[in-house]
Amino acid sequence: MRKDLLIGAVVFSGLACPAQNNGTQDLREPRIEVVIPESGFISSHQYISAYFGFVLSLPKGHFPVVDKSHDMWALRHDLLFVRSIDAGLSISATPVIDSAEDEAQRTALTGTAIQAGAAVVEIGGRAFWKSELEEEVEAGIDPHRAGRKWWRLSCATALRGFVIHFFASSYDEKLVSELRRCIESIEFFDPNQAAEWAGKGSRPF
Repeated sequence: MRKDLLIGAVVFSGLACPAQNNGTQDLREPRIEVVIPESGFISSHQYISAYFGFVLSLPKGHFPVVDKSHDMWALRHDLLFVRSIDAGLSISATPVIDSAEDEAQRTALTGTAIQAGAAVVEIGGRAFWKSELEEEVEAGIDPHRAGRKWWRLSCATALRGFVIHFFASSYDEKLVSELRRCIESIEFFDPNQAAEWAGKGSRPF
């Protein structure tokens, strides 16, 4: 069973299919009929979340989208995962159970290390918990990349009853600044305007 079927309530918004206007409608316009946490739009240069209302610039270069729809995480919604040979960028959302701020801070440490710590930064006008770490790869962990640097950036914020987690990692120094730029490019908007933000160059995702 797909995890999106576990959602207790399905949210209908202005993105739902509008009524026919004299029997005609521009089928080229991006649209989605039911909005769930995974709902969004994607193009060659950006990803748009239709549920949470944010747009993220995608990294330049060869970064194929990885399908994680079969991952069985009961409480985690995988929104996007793109990956190249030496780098990756993922977005996930987890329902808030306790304190939104505490959970966002803990989530920001995911994939880095406790000793890296987390600090509050502003991205797109919202407060994020951010953790960043760069360390040398040990031969016992990955002999093929031994001696190289492994960089990880983890950012989390609470929104609409979820903690959204943005995570980027890379073994390539040239991609570090590009992935950081993508996360720092995040903009937020009214989710009802997702189709307008997507434009005709995007497709439902």
